[in-house]
Amino acid sequence: QVYYESSEEAFGRFQEQFANSPILENVTAAALPESFRIKLYNPEDYPAIANALSDAAGVEVVRDQKRLLDNFFTVLNGMQALALGVSAAMLVVTVLLVANTMRVSAFSRRRETGIMKLVGASNYYIRLPFLLEAGIAAAVGGIIASGALIGLKVFLIDRVLSPTFQFTAFIGWSDIHRVLPIVLATGISLAVLAAFFAIRRYLKV
Repeated sequence: QVYYESSEEAFGRFQEQFANSPILENVTAAALPESFRIKLYNPEDYPAIANALSDAAGVEVVRDQKRLLDNFFTVLNGMQALALGVSAAMLVVTVLLVANTMRVSAFSRRRETGIMKLVGASNYYIRLPFLLEAGIAAAVGGIIASGALIGLKVFLIDRVLSPTFQFTAFIGWSDIHRVLPIVLATGISLAVLAAFFAIRRYLKV
C-alpha cells in the first residue's frame, strides 16, 4: 500500500504520539515534511524498494521504520526459537513417557498376553487394547490442551494483550480452529505409534 501524508497529517500523527510531551510547544506543521508512506506485504522486500526510490526525483531520504524495531524483533525471534525448542523437547518427552507407560502396562499383563498368544490370538488383536488405551488417554490430553488454548485466547489475548498492544496483530480464532485438530491428531498419532512399538517385545512368546 502506498499513501501520501501531508505536513498537516504528519503533524496530527506527531501530536497523538507526543500528546503529553512539552516538545509539542516547539513543533509546527511546517517543521514536518510531507512524505509518501509505503506498507510492504513482505518487509524483506525493503532493500529493493529503497534502491528503486532513493535516487528518484523529489526524494530526500528513504527511511525503514522496521530498523527501529530490529532489536525488538530479534528478541521475539529468539523467544520463538526457544519456544520451538521447548515444544520439540516436550514432544520427545511425551513419546518416551507414553512408551514407558505402555511398557509398564504390557509388563503387568504379560501373563494374559502370553496366554492369548499361545491360544492363537494375532499380534494385532493383542495390541489393540493397548493402542486404544493410549489413543483414549491422548484424546483426553488433547481435549485438555485445546481447552487451555481457547482459555488463553479468550482471557489473555482478547481481554489483556489485544486492548493493550494495538500496534501488533495477535492470533485470531481462525488460527485456533486450524490448530485444534492438529493438536488432537498429533497427540493421538504419537501416542498410538509409541504404544505400537513399545509392546513389541511382549508379543514374543
